[in-house]
Amino acid sequence: MRRVKLVSIVPNTTKTGWLELTERLLEALKKRGVRVAMPPEVVAKHGLGGAPLDADAALADGEMVFSLGGDGTMLSTIRRVGNYGVPVLGTNLGGFGFLAEFTAASLLESLDRVLEGDYAVSERMMLEVSVERGGRTVATHAALNDVVIDAGTLARMLRLKTSVGRQSLTRYEADGLIIATPTGSTAYSLSAGGPIVHPDLRAILLTPICPHTLTNRPILLPAEETVRVELSEDRGGAGLTIDGQVGIELGARDVITICRSPHVVRLVTSHKRSYLDILKDKLRWGGARDG
Repeated sequence: MRRVKLVSIVPNTTKTGWLELTERLLEALKKRGVRVAMPPEVVAKHGLGGAPLDADAALADGEMVFSLGGDGTMLSTIRRVGNYGVPVLGTNLGGFGFLAEFTAASLLESLDRVLEGDYAVSERMMLEVSVERGGRTVATHAALNDVVIDAGTLARMLRLKTSVGRQSLTRYEADGLIIATPTGSTAYSLSAGGPIVHPDLRAILLTPICPHTLTNRPILLPAEETVRVELSEDRGGAGLTIDGQVGIELGARDVITICRSPHVVRLVTSHKRSYLDILKDKLRWGGARDG
C-alpha cells in the first residue's frame, strides 16, 4: 500500500476527550506532511487551526477517514463514505462497541504504521433498502448494521407478509422484524435472540422481535437474495429505522425491499487482534484473556 497523504477526521463533539485527541492528531499529521480535511463547522466552532479542505470533497478523494467517537459515529460516517470505498478507521471514545476498534492511545501508537499502509482491511457488506408506497419508491437508503421494522409509538402487533426472492416465506406476527448484515448481527438482532454471524460471511439475517408464534425463529439467507416485506392493510403508524439513526414512518400496505448493496465498507483493523479476540473481549466470554 502507498503512503497515506490525505486524511479526513470526523469527530463526535459530544464525546469526552474528542478535542484533545483531535488536536494531537492534527499536530502529528502536520509533522508528517499529511493533509487533513475536517467538517468546516467543527473547525470554526472549536478554533482548530488551519484551513481544512471541504469535508465532502475529501471523503470522495481522500485516502482514509478517522472516525472519532464510537459505533454510532462510525455508522453516520460510513453513510457518507460507503459509496467511495475509502478505508474508515474507527476510534472508540465511548463504552461498548464492535465497529470502532482502536482506542485513542492505540491510534496514536499505530499512526506511523497506518500512514505507511501497514494495516489490515475488513470488507463489510451493506444492505440497500427501499420503501414503496402506492407503486412509487419514496425512500432509498444504505445500511451497514440493520434495517428494523417496528410498531412505532403504539404497542401493537405487526403483521408482516415476508417473501424471499419470488417465494413466500411467512407472515410474521410480531412486534417487529430486524433485517441485518453479519456486521449488524451483534447489534439489535443479538438482543432480540439472533445468532452472531462472522463479518467475513456474506448473508442476510432475519430476526423477528418478540414473535407471537413460537415457531418463528431467526433465519440466515444467502446475500444474493432479495427480501420483501409488506405491511398489513389495516396497520399504519409503523416505523422503519436504518442503522438506528434514520427513521421513516410507514403506512398501511407499504412495501419494504431489502437486498445486498453493490458497495462495501472497508474498515481499518488492527494486526494485533482478530474479530474473535474482539468478540470475546466485548462479550466477556471465558478465555478472553487466555494466552
